[in-house]
Amino acid sequence: MIQHLHSAGVMQQVRGIVLGDMSANVEPHEMALLEAACLHALGNFGGPIAIGLQSGHVERGNRSLPLGAWVKMKDGELSE
Repeated sequence: MIQHLHSAGVMQQVRGIVLGDMSANVEPHEMALLEAACLHALGNFGGPIAIGLQSGHVERGNRSLPLGAWVKMKDGELSE
């Protein structure tokens, strides 16, 4: 998906990237490998990257994330 966004020219407009919690998709000992693969795919991206956003259907409850909202990202944390 990340490569598709690069090819489509969308990444030129992106200022920051937030990847969700992916722990339900891999075994705990594989999480570091998955995060490394994501960061490798984003190697040319110059903006901030946060990984592990607890949103949607996650183990610790369903938390909604408003689409189109303006947020600030500082040290991997989001705020409105």
